[in-house]
Amino acid sequence: MKGFTHFISAVAAASCVPGVIEHASSERGLILVLAGAFGLLPDWLDFKWTRYLETTHHDIRPDANAFDANAIATELTAILDNVWQTETSQRVQLHTMQLASDRWQRYSIWFDPYDQQLTVKRGPIVDTGQQFVCETQLRTATTALQMPVYYGYDGDLKVDIFEGPTIEFSVQRDPKTKQKRIEVDFLPWHRRWTHSLTLGIVFGAVLGIFLGWQTGLAIGLGWITHVLQDQLGHMGSNLWWPITKRRSSGLKWMHSGDAIPNFLSVWLAVAVILLNINFAAQVPQFSVANWLIWGVLLPSVVLGGTYIYGQRLTKSQRQTRKIVELMEELVEPQV
Repeated sequence: MKGFTHFISAVAAASCVPGVIEHASSERGLILVLAGAFGLLPDWLDFKWTRYLETTHHDIRPDANAFDANAIATELTAILDNVWQTETSQRVQLHTMQLASDRWQRYSIWFDPYDQQLTVKRGPIVDTGQQFVCETQLRTATTALQMPVYYGYDGDLKVDIFEGPTIEFSVQRDPKTKQKRIEVDFLPWHRRWTHSLTLGIVFGAVLGIFLGWQTGLAIGLGWITHVLQDQLGHMGSNLWWPITKRRSSGLKWMHSGDAIPNFLSVWLAVAVILLNINFAAQVPQFSVANWLIWGVLLPSVVLGGTYIYGQRLTKSQRQTRKIVELMEELVEPQV
């Protein structure tokens, strides 16, 4: 979810704590503001601190003027072979190709778990907003993998803007078959210890001792709301750190940057805040039943249905595009 979505959702969760709305209305405390701040804190810690503590073992630096898909595929395959043989985790920094101040050459990496292949492909030129600018000549390379590889994130891994993503290869056991495989973790420094329900409970309990139970509960709910919202996506979080060591898979319902889920989350958060204000008022200003129907249920059905339909349409278009790309590969030279 976006930062503002996390903030307002944390405020909404905190507004459900008895007495918090009354405190806010009488300007006797900043409990709601503190809850919103703790709703932002997990991502702030990751992007402003944790990411700089991680080290990488390999750097992939493609040349925009002489893009070599085969060289990238070969280097990644060699890294995977080494991880498989030594059973040691290794992190890879995938660097981007900047063409101008607002122009980037995209390339993508696809880990195919079914055919056990790794495919590297040069994509279009995009702007800093990751919007399409123009196509470039297709260049692709595919190498066979000698081990099972699992990549739990959605679709291929696109590399385009700013410093580029980090991935981690590690040997793990398939939860179902118990067989060894290499798992590919996207942004291995993200949503680890900072996105723990355990940490939210601890923060709430400790601060509750010094600032009062209402403040502690509000802060804990703000943190936990952030973690649970992120669990709706693909990456997931390490929910019970330090008891658990790895991220739990997300529900894969959405992507963090998707517009409709973010808008709906903000809408529902505001609806909850206004509902709690109505409960706290000496004279209620609206009917709770009508509010739940028109302010919560109807927008959820309309926006949720629109999003689900759009996702299915996008999936169909993506499948069609892959077929077209396969046909293009039959006539384009492999580089």
